Amino acid sequence: MNSVFEYIIAGALVTVVLFLTYGFANRMSRGRVVRDFRRPDEILTAVDIYVKYDRKRAARELLETGLERYPNDESLRARAAELDADAS
Repeated sequence: MNSVFEYIIAGALVTVVLFLTYGFANRMSRGRVVRDFRRPDEILTAVDIYVKYDRKRAARELLETGLERYPNDESLRARAAELDADAS
């Protein structure tokens, strides 16, 4: 009886650790992408990768950051319009 209970507790602990690790790594990678990708072509490449992995919200956030830095860049505006059209 104790061994079953121990397995359940161990499984729950492993699940919690995995979720916390994933959340922490995701937060760090998002910050790094926003910080390290500065040029419009780098931003567009990262956006394409996010879209490929079905992370459209993260792609949109990155595009918004890029548009704040480069408000007149037509390639960023066009990609943002494409994402908006896909969301509709």
